[in-house]
Amino acid sequence: MNLEIETSFPAADAETCCPGPGGSSPSQPDIAVGPNHVVVTTVRSVEVFSTDGEPLLSTDLPGLFFGAPPCQNHSFPEALYDERSDRFVVGASAGDFYCMAVTATSDPTATWYGYVFPFAEGYWELMRAGIGTEAIFMAGIDLSAGRPAVFAFDKEEMYAGDPASWVQKEIRSTTDFPVPLHLHGWRDGSWPEGDQHYFLLIPSVDSPSDLGIISWTDPFGSNILSLQTNLDLEALHGISLSPPLDNPQAGGTGPISGGDSRLTDFEYRHGYGWTVNHAACDQNGLPMNCLQWAKIELATRTAIEAGVFGSEDSSRAYGDLAVDACGNVALGYTRFSPSEFPSTAVAGRLATDAPGTLRPEILVQPGETPYRNPNRWGESTGMTIDPAGTTFWYAGIYSKDLPPAVHWNWATSVTAASFPSCKPLFADGFESGTLSAWNSNP
Repeated sequence: MNLEIETSFPAADAETCCPGPGGSSPSQPDIAVGPNHVVVTTVRSVEVFSTDGEPLLSTDLPGLFFGAPPCQNHSFPEALYDERSDRFVVGASAGDFYCMAVTATSDPTATWYGYVFPFAEGYWELMRAGIGTEAIFMAGIDLSAGRPAVFAFDKEEMYAGDPASWVQKEIRSTTDFPVPLHLHGWRDGSWPEGDQHYFLLIPSVDSPSDLGIISWTDPFGSNILSLQTNLDLEALHGISLSPPLDNPQAGGTGPISGGDSRLTDFEYRHGYGWTVNHAACDQNGLPMNCLQWAKIELATRTAIEAGVFGSEDSSRAYGDLAVDACGNVALGYTRFSPSEFPSTAVAGRLATDAPGTLRPEILVQPGETPYRNPNRWGESTGMTIDPAGTTFWYAGIYSKDLPPAVHWNWATSVTAASFPSCKPLFADGFESGTLSAWNSNP
């Protein structure tokens, strides 16, 4: 059974998100989903929708941080949902500050608490966040010094609106581009126990298949950071990868920057961490950007499955993935080719499929026109899974026919998809002890 699209609706584009000079910013979309709400961030905007796609709230991103001066010039926004605490989190880097807002309740249209965390002096970038058992974790790099570090913020203090404790710890090695694990599976009881959290990293964007794992134990106590292991994904999938190429597009405007192979997400489900990045690979003698994905067993720090998805007719880049309660995977990404405009697509695989394989892709949102500013596409897109563990949600990018004054004519589309064979084992309420809510899954 293939991945099936449930719904799709538009979100912010470069004109509605960022009028004026800010409209030239790349999109950088991300998405977080709770039981009743969908939160979508782009480089300057925050939007809240119902799960039926009804718009409920739209604001600019600095406004969510209460106009704090350091947060006026930010980048790499992220949206997260804490399944255990039923709260939404939005964060963004701003030079040597990190700006974060959390909801006071489960309702993202109501009160948010804003925080600004000052870091060691430098220009911090490439920051990525993840929900842990007792903390919100974040990782980034000081570009001015080439210094990566990890961070932990006391999420219970933040959810109460109190001053928040936080810890910063440098990664004292040559490793770079760390990404924290983001937990899913609270409702089915599969969250990990203990105070150890993991970070995946890529030591060099010139070696897209060489990854590393570090762990951070008890950041507010013993505060032990250790390099666990290095992973060679090429040994699993057998395909040689190199740094990304520029992406082709129809219309004669010129190729679009392929960026680099940095990781942007590390998703937890049932004891495994999953990730995806893009890199150049050979497709029947033609070099194209492909998606590399991997499944890592955290208990043994071992990559147990990896695959590369590509074809000679299209380039695929800027992907993200999520995993449902049944262990099925969905990837969302931008598809480029000489015969089409930049478009949004998804592909998936069942947990029982042959290792390293994906099922046929689905074109979700075709591009409408050439992308006019090809120097930068947007670094990342966002895929997540709902708290029930059955519906994937993807915030993707495509090129939209916007007025000529909008220099970077991107737009965001939101797509919900699922594998119909994956049903929740328990109805809402069972985890709180309501045995009458038991619902079998034949």
